[in-house]
Amino acid sequence: MQILKNNIRLQIEQAASMLFSSVGYEKSGIAEIAKKAGISTGNVYRYFDNKQKLLYSIVSDDFVKSCFKILLEKIGNVKSLSSDQIAASKEFARGNLYLLDFLICNRLKLVILMKGCPGTRFEDFNSRIRSAVIKAVSGYFSSVTSKRKKKVVFSKNLLLETLYENLINATLVILASKTSDVECQQTLQMLIEYHLKGMSTFA
Repeated sequence: MQILKNNIRLQIEQAASMLFSSVGYEKSGIAEIAKKAGISTGNVYRYFDNKQKLLYSIVSDDFVKSCFKILLEKIGNVKSLSSDQIAASKEFARGNLYLLDFLICNRLKLVILMKGCPGTRFEDFNSRIRSAVIKAVSGYFSSVTSKRKKKVVFSKNLLLETLYENLINATLVILASKTSDVECQQTLQMLIEYHLKGMSTFA
C-alpha cells in the first residue's frame, strides 16, 4: 500500500513538473495536474494541500541554495585568471562538465524557477540569480582588467549585463526545449564555448 501511495505521489510530482516547466507555475492548475497524472483532482489534494506545497515538494530550498553555490563557485574558480589561463585550466574544464551535468539533471526544476513562481518563496529566484551572476562576473573582470595596461571600461556594467542576460536567456531556451538530454547537453556545451570565445576579448 505504501508503495502505491509513493507511486501516486511521484506521478503527481512528475505531472506538475511537466506543466510548471511548459506553461509556468502560475498558469498551472491542480485540475490540469490531476488530469496529466491520470488521477482525480481530489486525489491530488490527499497528497498536497495546495499548489504551493506541491511546488516545494518538487523544488527544495536546498536545491535553490545549491544553484547559487555551483554558479558562484564556478566563477570564483577563475578569479584573476586570464582567458588563456582559463582555456588551459583543467579545474575550469571540470567545473564546466559539472555545471553541464547539473543543468541537465535538473533542467525541469531550473526552467520552473526561471519562468517564475509568483506568490511563493521562489518568486524572486530569476532576478536574484541574474544579479548574483552579473555581480560575480563584474568582480572577475574588474580584477583582470586592473592588471592590464589598456583597461576595458564597463560603463555601469551595461555590456556585462547584456551579455549575461543573453547567455542566461539562451540557456533557459535550450533547457526548456524538447530535445533529448544528450542533444541539450551538446547544445549547451557549444553555447558555453561560443560565449567564452567572445568574453576572451576582455580578459
